[in-house]
Amino acid sequence: MRLGFYDEALGAIRNVGEIANLLFLFFGDATAPAEWTQLSEERRRHEFSPVRVRRRLEEVGSPVPVDQDRYRTLSRVATHVGPGTRPQAYNPLSRPSLAPMFQEAGVLLVLNELAVALACVALAGPRLIPVGTIPIRRFGNEAQKLGEAIGGVTVDEIDNMWAALRDAE
Repeated sequence: MRLGFYDEALGAIRNVGEIANLLFLFFGDATAPAEWTQLSEERRRHEFSPVRVRRRLEEVGSPVPVDQDRYRTLSRVATHVGPGTRPQAYNPLSRPSLAPMFQEAGVLLVLNELAVALACVALAGPRLIPVGTIPIRRFGNEAQKLGEAIGGVTVDEIDNMWAALRDAE
């Protein structure tokens, strides 16, 4: 992000989101951690793919930190190139750039998306390791503060933000 590679940063954040979903599954489904550790690598990749983890979270009634829409958008923007891909286009005109350059919206987008993923990891992760109740509460309190600090520039809102700014002109 500091070098202007916002798409690449969002791709890494998508991976953190996958981990957040997996941690929520481990917390919400008592059988999942043992199953995950006992499967072969090939079976684990299949049975615990991002879409399967999300579906299992939905089945057990657990919150889904990175839901289908956010995951799809992060994938489209930062991971899987398609006909509509606009690399590094975090400016009011959504003009793509092949060279890294500072774009304020890109920085805000990366920081907010990272905050979403990290807040979820901070909520679920400590509950899965024996750290005691005080650190768990501390992690929970900090995750809540982080969640409350997330701004409006997110992958699911940035296009609406640009459209509203263009319409206001």
